[in-house]
Amino acid sequence: MEMSLRADRRAEWENSCPRRFISQPDSRHVSQRIAGRRIMYIAMERRARRRKIRKIMVAFLMTLAFITGFFGRTLFDAYAREESSEELSRYYTSIQIRPGDNLWKIAERYAEGAGYTAAEYVEELKRMNRLQDGQVHSGEYLTIVYLAE
Repeated sequence: MEMSLRADRRAEWENSCPRRFISQPDSRHVSQRIAGRRIMYIAMERRARRRKIRKIMVAFLMTLAFITGFFGRTLFDAYAREESSEELSRYYTSIQIRPGDNLWKIAERYAEGAGYTAAEYVEELKRMNRLQDGQVHSGEYLTIVYLAE
């Protein structure tokens, strides 16, 4: 009878305990563990990739800074040169129109010194001298603009 008591108690214990303590883990638990490991592996790979990209970017920026410093072509130097350039002032004078002169010939003569193209200079002459049609006659006086220090 003692034997049967033991067997009964064992059977009772097996029935009362959850299955996971008695038997091997089922396939669902194993697949969850494997999936978790895959996710961790993927995350580690991403971190490693990001670190590698960061290292490459730092190396690239350091190389760029070295090259820029070595050749002395920084933006600060360019701005400093621009500020130190001499500014030209606009001056106005009056000229007498000679025979055969027209606005385009005058523009060809003075436009470069004024910083204009010939067409822009002609328009500026018309505006300054209040010329409607752009015709001028010899002997008349015309106000012109030029740039100088």
